[in-house]
This record gives sequence, C-alpha cells and structure tokens, in this order.
Amino acid sequence: MAASACPGSAAIPEAVRAKFVENGQGHVFEFVDKGLVPAGVPSVEAFVEQLSALADDLPRINKLFASTMAAAAATVDRSSSELTPVDESDVLSAASASAAERDSWRARGLAAIAAGQVAVVVLAGGQGTRLGSSLPKAAYDAGLPSGKVLIRLQAERIQRLRTLAAAVAGADPSSVHLPWYVMTSPQTHEATVACFAEHGNFGLPEEDVTLFQQGQLPSFTPEGKIMLESATSLALGPDGNGGIYRALHVNGCVADMETRGVKIVHAYAVDNLVSKVADPVFMGLCLERGVDVGNKVVPKSSPDEKVGMLCRKGGRFSVVEYSDMPAALKQERVGEGEAAPLRFRAGNICVHAYDIEFLRGPAHPDRLSEVFHVARKKIPCADPATGLTMSKAAIETENAVKLEGFIFDVFEEAERTVLLEVDRSDEFSPVKNAPAKGLSDSPDTARQMASDEARRWLEAAGATVEGEGLVELSPLVSYGGEGLEALAGATVSAPCCICLQAELEGLPSSLAMPSAPSSVTLPSGREAVCAEGCSRPVDASLGISGNALSFSVLAL
Repeated sequence: MAASACPGSAAIPEAVRAKFVENGQGHVFEFVDKGLVPAGVPSVEAFVEQLSALADDLPRINKLFASTMAAAAATVDRSSSELTPVDESDVLSAASASAAERDSWRARGLAAIAAGQVAVVVLAGGQGTRLGSSLPKAAYDAGLPSGKVLIRLQAERIQRLRTLAAAVAGADPSSVHLPWYVMTSPQTHEATVACFAEHGNFGLPEEDVTLFQQGQLPSFTPEGKIMLESATSLALGPDGNGGIYRALHVNGCVADMETRGVKIVHAYAVDNLVSKVADPVFMGLCLERGVDVGNKVVPKSSPDEKVGMLCRKGGRFSVVEYSDMPAALKQERVGEGEAAPLRFRAGNICVHAYDIEFLRGPAHPDRLSEVFHVARKKIPCADPATGLTMSKAAIETENAVKLEGFIFDVFEEAERTVLLEVDRSDEFSPVKNAPAKGLSDSPDTARQMASDEARRWLEAAGATVEGEGLVELSPLVSYGGEGLEALAGATVSAPCCICLQAELEGLPSSLAMPSAPSSVTLPSGREAVCAEGCSRPVDASLGISGNALSFSVLAL
C-alpha cells in the first residue's frame, strides 16, 4: 500500500499508483491524497476497482489518444478528394436478383446454420433514455400488440431459423445450434442479464447464449489527462461500437466460435425492429462469394439522413459516418432535380457479416487501427474545489475529448467485400427517436413498418386483411413470409396478433382476455384458437390513445 497519513491515499495499492504515475496520469489521486472525499461520491474502494481495471491498459490508451489527436489535426482520412461513391457493379440488389439466385443463397445459408457454421452478434449496449425508458434498448417495448421487447423478437427469429434449418437438414431443431453473442455495456449489462434470466434465455439453449461487455475508455482533457467525474471516480464511457472486435477477443467469444466450427458471423444493432437476424440469404451470399466482410445497404432517403455511407476511400471500401461526410458531397446527385438519385446513396444500416478468418486476422486487437474518432463534448466532471460532480448545466464549454471506435473502421482492411442492397421497408426500421413526436426512426414508424410487412406477407399467402390498426405476426410463426399456408383464404381483422398456441401462456401478464379463447377451423382446415377483444396497457410515453392497445389474438 502507498504510505500516507491520509486514509483515502493509503487505500490505493502502490502498484496501481505507480502505473498511473508512470503513464503521466498521477493527477487522478489529487483528491484522495488530500483527504478530500466528500459525502455522496463513490467509495475509495470502488475507485480502486476502477483504477485497477484500467491500470494495465494505460500505455495503449495514452497511445490511442496521441495518435487519434495527431490524425485529427492532420485531417487524416477526412479528405473529400479521396472519397468516391461505390459503383453500381459493386452493389448486388436483393430485389433484382433472380429467384434462382435468392433460393440458392437461402439454401446455402440454411445449410450453414444447420451445420453450426453461423454465429450472431448483437450490439446491445445502448440505453433507452432517448425513448423515455430507464431500461436498456434491448428490453424496450415498442408498442406491438404482444408487448414483446426488441431482444425477444430477435431471439424468436433465431428460434424460427433453427426450425427452418433443421427442416432443410432433416434434423431435429434441438440439434441446430446458432450461437448468439450479446454485447452489452457497463450501463446495461446487469439489466440485460436480468432480462435474459427472467425469460429463460427466451427459449434458446443456455450454451448458445453469451452475454459480454464492451470495453470502456476514459474521457480526456484536451491535453490528454484522464478526467475525473468526481473525487473518487473516473469519467468513463463505452469505447464505441467499434469496441466489438476487442471485446469479442478479450471475452473469449472468437475462440468459442472457432471451437464450434463457425465460418461466418452476422452482426447487427439491437434497435432495428425488423432486423433479419442471421438472414440465410445474406449468409449464403457471403459464403458463396468467399468475402471477408459483407454489408447490407439501403438507398439513403435524403441527403441529411443520419446514416453512414458506403463509399470507396483511396479505392477501398469504407464507411464514412454522416457527421464526417463533407456537406457538399451529401448533396451531390446523379442528374438534375430533387428526383435524381444521390451520388453517395448507399446507406449503412449496421448489418454486417464477417468471415471468421477476418475476425482472427485484421480485426484482432493487435492489428486494429490506433486512430479512433474524436468527439468534443460537455460531460459532468469533478469540481476542482470540492471533488463533487459538476453537472453539464454548470459547464460552459466543451470540456472533454472522447474517443470512439466505429464498427466499420476495420472494413478498409477487407480484401473481398460484398454489398447487398435491400428494401428498407423489409429490413430497416430503427427505434432511435422519442415516440409520439412525429419523428422518423421512432417506435411509431418502426411498429407501423413491422405491421405493413406482416400485412404484405399475409396477403401474399392468400389471406385477406381487413380493418385498420396494427397487424403483428410472431417470428415463431414466420421468419420472412414463409409458413403461412394455413392462413390461405382466411380473413384477418386488424388490429391483431398472430402467434403460435404455445405462445399464449407467454404473452404479457397484463394482457386482458374478456373470455376464454375459442377454437376455430380456418379455410385451409387448420385448427386455431381465437380471442377477441383483448387489451393490454402500454407506457404513456408511447402516446397511444388511452395508454392501452386493443386487438384480437389468432393462435395457430
């Protein structure tokens, strides 16, 4: 222990103190060394835990700050002259591919899933604060009739894929393993773990579900000094979604994938309500092409849509974040008038695929870029006089430099890449903005998109959908419009939720059914169960009339 008359100072292990001092960050002890540990701040013991977790990583962190700031000053990788749009020949369109091509990709993807060669990683570190929720985004209820939260919908898509893959392989679904790696953040980890525990991993095998945390980085002063949030806490935050690669390695996920025989890994963001988890068409395409990295893209809806853009930088595929894209390039069009397509129009939707060898090679922590992205922000910090935390409101100017890695930073290292353009109405309905405010990319727009998709699938199967309101189709019934033959000739009245009979017991306990469900025989001859006049309360923040949803349930 460090020798000192101050109890707080004495609690700092000498080895930990030495590492911070050696790396020019000894100022973090200024309050505890003075005995200035006011009431209301974390304990010195908690501070020691925080310091110890960071101590061995200080050389890398200091180097990362120096190289990132040097690159930012030199405007490295920000020159618009290096950026060119992707060629039409670079992009495959799911819509224009022949039915035979799509069927071939899908069959190959399902075969790979059945063989245990596909793994899934979901970025689930975000909080629901902007949505008016205190829960992780993963546990957010976007207002579908069933009340299923985002992560449950995705788990059920994995379940359905296991069934589809087993059918192709002539196997039992329980023999199909589609491992799911859920990346949380320190802010969401405990709540996400609790959510999975409460729901029994949503029916997935325990050995196929891994929850792990992304890393953290400190905020810095412009001079490179680690900032304190209070006398006894560092100002830490997630290292950006680009932290996925380091986190996958240090938590043993890549090693686990290799042991399982995984060949391709699908990564996506948890806040996409209609995300096609481990899409067999996309997996099959990437396997057929033998690519290092695959990306799904959608045409940008407007020059100012806040999505990154797939382009070429110095001749190599890259993604440029919307905030880094020069304003003039965002506006460029191919032709005259507002109807002309944007020149840079391949929008990134955070749906990626990786060959396992790419994760082992260019995406290994030892080979990752030492240049991150700089964000200058106002953050709460320690009052130099008291050691208490100063709020953002008390801070007049941007006081912090935050370093963030982006998931696509490593794409320039890929030798073989494929871009698949998909229809956003089928695959991209992000839940990012607050509900009931008329904003895009909100729960309102997302659930309407999911409902519209369900209507299209039902009508394509020969059903008639009558009435207004939401139509929800459980992922356990259909992953992508398949398996709906039993509803041919049936009339479905909206609003409604179509699910499996086995799901009825798992619907929200708040769901009110005015009477016991009744048995019905569908025109196809399939026996089903129907319950009319169901309702459930919803959070007031969703802005739904009466803070309740009314609908019918049809269980197959």
